[in-house]
Amino acid sequence: MLETLRLEQSEYLMRKALRDIEFEGFLIPKGWLVRIGIRESHRDAEIFPNPNDFNPDRFLTTSIGPKQYSPFGIQQKSCLGKGLTLWIGQKVVLELAQGFEWKVVHDGPRELGVFHWRPSAKLGVQMSSISMGSA
Repeated sequence: MLETLRLEQSEYLMRKALRDIEFEGFLIPKGWLVRIGIRESHRDAEIFPNPNDFNPDRFLTTSIGPKQYSPFGIQQKSCLGKGLTLWIGQKVVLELAQGFEWKVVHDGPRELGVFHWRPSAKLGVQMSSISMGSA
């Protein structure tokens, strides 16, 4: 789940500049809206080698801080439900992975949505329940 949240970040965080700010030689005037580039930080090759590859194992050995990985927002403005959301998401993914066999029956190219890529409208998936044998 952590890797999926890293790759498919859809949240756009905006903040209003409360005063004039100079950042790396650029002036951000008071009152301007500034977008915080969470998606971009999640694809920083210095933090995440091969940043466009899906690699769920990268979170097993690497200690990544909140400045590098923040799919639920930043610090005091982060989502209050992130712990519950992760817990429920993990339970759902585990149930779907262990309880069903999956087969792609037809597919097409990914489509660019408003905030991120989405599966093709032609995607078809067949799910078959895995019978849990009696012990």
